[in-house]
Amino acid sequence: MDSYNAVILPTEIKRGEGPLSHLTFAVKDVIHIKGLKTTACSRILSNYIANSDSYIVDLILNKGGEIIGKTNTHEFAIGATNTSSTFGPVKNPNDVERISGGSSGGSAVAVKAKIADVGIGTDTGGSVRIPSALCGTIGFKPTTGIIPIHDIIPFSRTLDTIGFISRVSSDIKVVISNIVKENVNFRKKKSETLRKLTVLPMMFDSSKTSEIVLKRASEIFNIIEEKVIQEDILVSLRRIRRIIASYEGAKFHERWLKTMSDKYFPDVRDALLDGLNITQEEYNATFRELVYYKKIFEGVMSSVDYIISPTVPITAPKISDVIGHEKEYRRILVSNTEIANILGLPSISVPVGILDGLPVGLMITGKQFSDLEILDIAVFLE
Repeated sequence: MDSYNAVILPTEIKRGEGPLSHLTFAVKDVIHIKGLKTTACSRILSNYIANSDSYIVDLILNKGGEIIGKTNTHEFAIGATNTSSTFGPVKNPNDVERISGGSSGGSAVAVKAKIADVGIGTDTGGSVRIPSALCGTIGFKPTTGIIPIHDIIPFSRTLDTIGFISRVSSDIKVVISNIVKENVNFRKKKSETLRKLTVLPMMFDSSKTSEIVLKRASEIFNIIEEKVIQEDILVSLRRIRRIIASYEGAKFHERWLKTMSDKYFPDVRDALLDGLNITQEEYNATFRELVYYKKIFEGVMSSVDYIISPTVPITAPKISDVIGHEKEYRRILVSNTEIANILGLPSISVPVGILDGLPVGLMITGKQFSDLEILDIAVFLE
């Protein structure tokens, strides 16, 4: 294991040559690789061996990519700090006393530490973008659904999205162009890529981190509209996402919660038990409510092309401050990122500066299927 606790199962898997032959990949330990353990960093699955490759792993290997290991994650990918893991917390390469963020923190750290070129993760509420912001990498969540999520351990089947982490956005663009099916109808790029931007307000009071990110955004783009998304819409969407994720997560884990709940980390167990208290009727009503709010949000987005915000409202806190308080930090860390998940939008976090020695990230979220546009913006920022 590396000094950052990022790669928990080193390996060397390569099938041949192809368009991804120049790239190495680190795969989050909720994604199956045939013949290797998929533990989800939990005692419950400590000896589980995958009997098939996930869709994304199969594609990467068939395109020539090399997989160099499985990476540490928050248990069952249900957390944003990467401190609840049977392998121990993932350490931030910028300061090993601080968290990596999660739940794809091991993949982000493997990329930041140059152990791999591309990290493969999952993003249900920000799990690729959060650690990218805290570690200083690029983290991309594609439009939900354009990459099948077959053969991964789910958190929420509705919201789970395969995501990518890299040091240069062009690597992600190469991967996307080689793994997304040809029938995906991406939006056509505009001649003015940065035509309009909307500022996303913070759930929490503006912090020093938020201020520096928005200041840096202004310097880069010199074009932020004086327009914000109504906070009541954001609060409703955040509540809807949590109900859907909690309910679906609890359904998957129900058999284990009844027989071995003591084996979960406390914050993960509590999140799942909350989901057991949600009724089928409440879950169905939440989906109907989501349709309503999606229409409202589409109206907001009709006059803008992109939403810009700090990826997270804080820099990486110390591991010692987070342990025992994972729930509180999870709510803070996902406060901006989770909107893209409930709406299925593509979203990318790019590093834009250093504050007190720690990276800060800028997040750009677009309309559905504007993935290539957003990646071009990331290339522009580099």
